Amino acid sequence: MVKSGKQMLMGGTLAMIIMAAPVWAHDEHSHGAGDHANLKDERKALSLEPSERAMILLEMRQFLNGIQIMADALSSDDLKTVAQAAKPLGSQAAHEVPDSLKAKLPKEFKQLAFAVHGGFDQLAMDAESLGDTKHTQKQLADILQSCVNCHNLFQIHAAK
Repeated sequence: MVKSGKQMLMGGTLAMIIMAAPVWAHDEHSHGAGDHANLKDERKALSLEPSERAMILLEMRQFLNGIQIMADALSSDDLKTVAQAAKPLGSQAAHEVPDSLKAKLPKEFKQLAFAVHGGFDQLAMDAESLGDTKHTQKQLADILQSCVNCHNLFQIHAAK
């Protein structure tokens, strides 16, 4: 049986991935089981009341849910749904955070949070007015980068 060029290329690519797997498993960025013994969480710990922590974690889950809806809608160029999912995640959501909680949060955390909320506001407006899927995808990627930055910098604990 003669294989087509496409099948041979796919087979060769798969073989290279399989051969490279042991190298990837031991590189300096690996997070294999042996690496965890010396791992330290270097992120800044934010100690909040349990209800405050729950509020922030709920907001993060709402972000994640909205992002999933937007990603799915973007895959079918449905910018109306993207805008609808982004609007409640914008600055109106930031106004629901009590002042007492805002006062406890470090400046960098608040800056990232405002960037995310403002990003969702702009994304919703642009999705409706521009109708440009690629532009909206880039905006969503920028928002996600702010999320990644925040998660890389902070961890949230319940005060005891």
